[in-house]
Amino acid sequence: MIHAMEARGYQLMDTLLYLRNDLESPTPALYSDEFNVELLNPSDIPLVVKIAEESFTAYKGHYHNDPRLDPVKAMKVYGSWAERCCIDPSVASCVLVAKNAGKLVGFRAIRINSSKEAEFILAGVTPAMRGKGIYRAFVIEGLNWCKAAGVSYVLNSTLLINIAVQKVCTKLGFYVMDSYHTFHKWFD
Repeated sequence: MIHAMEARGYQLMDTLLYLRNDLESPTPALYSDEFNVELLNPSDIPLVVKIAEESFTAYKGHYHNDPRLDPVKAMKVYGSWAERCCIDPSVASCVLVAKNAGKLVGFRAIRINSSKEAEFILAGVTPAMRGKGIYRAFVIEGLNWCKAAGVSYVLNSTLLINIAVQKVCTKLGFYVMDSYHTFHKWFD
């Protein structure tokens, strides 16, 4: 099917994996005490936008993989999305932030899609703080928040090539549920 679409001028830009956690097993409570995870304070919104833009500067998603799209504008899409997560409850139901020595170093947006389903929709960690367990902490605290909200399961999507996120999620009880290809075609 991919070859047939590409023969018709469509280009495969990325593949997303959808992971699911059924919230049945206990969530680990421990992660590094080098940082703390808390609910967003509105004064943190500009920093969330900045972290989103930093985090997605070299991202390999469909916006960045399309050579006809401006990479700076592609990066700005993520900043705009992060800001909407912080200010519009229809975009995200909860935004968590991680702080190290009082400095914001990451964020995680969560949306409740239905009475049974929540979804981790966007996250970013400053490049200097990657590999320190912040994403794992976001998953743990996000699962706890979702359990308290009363949903039955949580979805999380990531690029097929994002092995680090897949490893964290599978170690915390997620399993692969689905995958989706994104194609672009220009009609000019």
